[in-house]
Amino acid sequence: MARPGCLMEKGRAARHLDSPPRLGSLILNLEIPVRPLIVAPVLIAIVTSGCHSAGSRDPAPQASNLTPGMAKKTIVKGQTTQAEVVEVFGPPDLVTHRDGIQVWTYDKVRYDIQSSSGYFTVLIAGAGGSRTTSSSTSTMLIVYFDAKDIVTDYRLSTVKF
Repeated sequence: MARPGCLMEKGRAARHLDSPPRLGSLILNLEIPVRPLIVAPVLIAIVTSGCHSAGSRDPAPQASNLTPGMAKKTIVKGQTTQAEVVEVFGPPDLVTHRDGIQVWTYDKVRYDIQSSSGYFTVLIAGAGGSRTTSSSTSTMLIVYFDAKDIVTDYRLSTVKF
């Protein structure tokens, strides 16, 4: 009588169904390797992801209201108050007093740096390189207030270099 899970072959000893079929002393293993099928696309994705560079930038800074357009839109001589200026532009960078006039100064310098690399062209055509461009924009707003905290005058300058 055969054990459960065993297969009797004609003229041979019984073998267990869970054991792999044997040919002489070799084990036949017909399983398809799954790991190379998963690992290969992952490796390709990792290798090619470093080949493309659209330029690296620092996270975008918060947008500033200190622009010529916003100054012209917001500030009206003889009408705009200190509270309205603070609401739009925030607290001033410098406060001075001259002849009973309060002077607020806002100063902002923005640096734009962009770099790109040609790794993709190195792999394809055998040539490549990197390029970095930079520019700076300096904006200064000077606002003059009277004794009643109303704007009497303002000056705005923007320089790009």
